[in-house]
Formats: sequence, structure tokens, C-alpha cells
Amino acid sequence: MKRTVLIVCAVIFLVPVLLSAAQPLLKGFYWMSGTGRMLSAPDSRFDSFLQNFDRNLKDNQYLSGVYLNARWQDINPEEGVYKLERLDKLISLIKKHKKYYHLTIYPGCSSPAFIYKKGCAQFKAVDPNKYRSTYGKELTIPLPWDPIYKKYYYQMLAKLAEKYGNDPSLIAITIVPYSFKSSELHLPASRRDMQNWEKYPDYKQKLVDEAKSAVDKFAALFPKQQLAFELGMLVGAQRSESEIASIIEYGYTKYPARFTIQSDQLNGKFDNSQMFTYKLIMKYKKRGHNGFQSLSAWRHANTTAKRQGSMELAVLNYVKTGAEFWQLWYGDGDSTEVCAKLDKILKQAEAMGYEVYLDKLKKENKYKAFVPSFKR
Repeated sequence: MKRTVLIVCAVIFLVPVLLSAAQPLLKGFYWMSGTGRMLSAPDSRFDSFLQNFDRNLKDNQYLSGVYLNARWQDINPEEGVYKLERLDKLISLIKKHKKYYHLTIYPGCSSPAFIYKKGCAQFKAVDPNKYRSTYGKELTIPLPWDPIYKKYYYQMLAKLAEKYGNDPSLIAITIVPYSFKSSELHLPASRRDMQNWEKYPDYKQKLVDEAKSAVDKFAALFPKQQLAFELGMLVGAQRSESEIASIIEYGYTKYPARFTIQSDQLNGKFDNSQMFTYKLIMKYKKRGHNGFQSLSAWRHANTTAKRQGSMELAVLNYVKTGAEFWQLWYGDGDSTEVCAKLDKILKQAEAMGYEVYLDKLKKENKYKAFVPSFKR
């Protein structure tokens, strides 16, 4: 009888582990296809995009899936109104070609206007990123702990979870508790912005509490998906390091099989080891899953390639962390040639191991040390 009880108990405790192990995980290359911009594009442009989307998923054997992003305002423009037809068409093609998708929703300055009409508190800041069309413009984001913002944001996420949560092709969801312009954990952090944050007592603790609450809410809404957390500097790396570490610790402790951190700044301009988000990946690489998103793209030699640096050095930075997935920018993921070249270099580096590959790059004069003055 005692032996039977022990066997039954063992099975009960093993079931969650076995289920977790059976779930697919983010692996390989994921294409940042630019879907977020297309959800509000004119019909003719979207149709053209859809044709290229279909072609690339068919032809590009190197892609494991798609990083599918959407702006909140585009899929939920009014209270109770959801426009998911275009998202459905994209997902249909992803499934047609037996790929996975990693879903990411942008709140921040992409939040719908109706939440402010409902009384949501606003935080205004000027966009300092010269690579964005909104550079120098004043943008509005919801105050991260505002109850009206949270009510409608999680209401929208619940709608998505109801519709897509049981889709086995949905491999991951990005935990975005709040944001400025994308899904990274960046909030406005200029001198003027910091003065405005200081107007709210204990604002840092509030941000931490909201982020931890978001981890739990996303985990409950999407119980079958990997939980990706895109690292950022919150309100400035030097001012927020302990707060960010607290959120990461919380995620890995509560959801060790699913919580995943990623840096969106992987590049080959130099050794990334002293960059803030890269150091976080290295610090926690033995705790659980991690991965990267490219800073820019290699496909356009005279523009984005200069920001992205060399492919060999980017691969070195990737291999050092034991990363599991790599999100490639629009042009790179759309190019079988670029993906094939990257795949070849990556396989060579992984076969050689980090130290041997590092020596190889140094001998070939392809290694560059960290540049402290680096700016995106």
C-alpha cells in the first residue's frame, strides 16, 4: 500500500514537469516582420505585405517563427471594439507554413485615446530616439499604475487570451506591464522626465509592484505560453538596477520553466559584455531561458548595417550567453541569404565554443572591445 501511495505521489508531482517539457520553447531565428505598422496601413499596402509575408514564410527555411507585434490602439481603438481581422490573416499564414509566433502588444504611446477620455492619468515626454519618426515630439503614455489604464489594458489582453491562448502555434507572449514606445522596459528618463517622476511618492516601488503584478497576470492569462520579458533601463540603468533585478528574480522564482529574459540590443559593433541589458543576461543565464533581438539589420549596407556591426562579433556575443533564440530585424528575416549566412556562422561558433571562436576573431582582427561611449 505504501509503495502504491509513493508511486501515485510521484506521478502527481511529475505531471507538471512532463507537461512543461512537452511544450515547445523559443528556439532559433524569429522574424521581426513589422506587423505592427501594417495593422493600420491602407488595404493595398497590407495586401502587398501579406503576399510577401506568405512568400517569405514559405521560402525561408531558417525561420522558426515570427515576432508578431501590434499596437494596442490598432486592435482595440474604442471601448469594447476589437479589430483582429488582419491579425487573424497573419496568424493563418504562420500556421499554414507550420511556424510559431511570439505575440507582443505595445501599450505606452500606442495606447488608445479612449482610455484618456475615461479619465486615465497621463505622463508626457519628448521622444529622444533619433531613429524614430516621432523624434523630438511630445508623446503621451498612461501612468503605469493608473487603475483605468490597467482595467482596459488587461481587459484587452483577456480578449486576446480567449481568442489565441489555446493556439499551439502561439509559443510566447511578451510581458509588457507598461512602456514608452515599444515593449522594452524603458520609460521616459530625461532630466525633465525624472523631475516629473519625482512628483509621485515611491514611484520606483510602484513600478516594481506593477511589473511583478503583470508577470502574474500574463502567466494566468496565457498559461501555455513562454513568458518573455524584454529588458530595459526602466527610468535609467544606473538609477534602476536593483528594481529591475527584483522583477527578474520574481519572474524566475515564480515561473522557472516559462519566464524568459531577452535583450533587444544585440549587435556586432563590439564586445557587448559591458552593456547594461547584456550584463543582466549573463548574470541570470543559469537561472532560466534567455534570448536576443538584434539592435538593427545587416541587409542594408549603407544604413542599418552600420548600427548592427559585424555578423561574426554579434554571433560571439550571442554564443557567450548560451542564448536560445534570436529575433532578426525586418530586412534580415526577410532575406534567405542573410539568414543562411548567419546560420552558418552561428553553427560554426557553437561547434567551436566561445573561447576558441573568440581566439579566432582576435587572430583575424575581427574582435573589438567594448566602447563606453556607445549610443544607439
